[in-house]
Amino acid sequence: MFVSTARLALAAGMILTAAACTPPAKPVTDPKVDAVLERSRTTRATYAAYAWVNVERPNEDPTVEWSAEFHSGDKHRVETPADRIVADCAAGTGKIFNIASGEVREGPEYARSACGVNSNNELLEKAHVGARQTPTGPVDRIRVADAELVRIYDIDQNGVILGTTFKLKSENNKTVLSVLKTVVEGDLPAPDIFDEASLQRSVVPDRYKVAPKT
Repeated sequence: MFVSTARLALAAGMILTAAACTPPAKPVTDPKVDAVLERSRTTRATYAAYAWVNVERPNEDPTVEWSAEFHSGDKHRVETPADRIVADCAAGTGKIFNIASGEVREGPEYARSACGVNSNNELLEKAHVGARQTPTGPVDRIRVADAELVRIYDIDQNGVILGTTFKLKSENNKTVLSVLKTVVEGDLPAPDIFDEASLQRSVVPDRYKVAPKT
């Protein structure tokens, strides 16, 4: 599984689009990293990925929150306690539902944030940290950075993001978000979860909304 930049930035209540506030910089290219990024953004695998995330907000105690992602073909869905997103990754269209306000917004930026590793902000640093084994199989660990965040991802051979860590540059690379545990299933919870109407309800099973025992 897991977690593209804005998806868990949503959960953390942090930065969605830092690029608009920072001067333009030249993006970097790394063929090995670029291949892993593309794998995450173009996967057609069917999966449900449930994660528990440690979130550190400014002036608050750390909290553990759940987050979930679902994918099949070109369609993707993200859920956090605060927001739900559905996207067509091939068409580059997406809609977000804010649970507190009930507002639905639409735009390509939501597809870019939901479909694989977030591509809303230019990546100024890229590094392939290496391959590693996990209980579900091999992953590529990559490290990328935009103007605000250093992001570390574990991405499996199907393009599923299984692990994510965010570090805030402005606070000496302090870790502000990290995935504690991820469970991946091959079945979706319902057939209509990528429809706009489904944004009005959570499709995450209750057992995945409870923090794992440490």
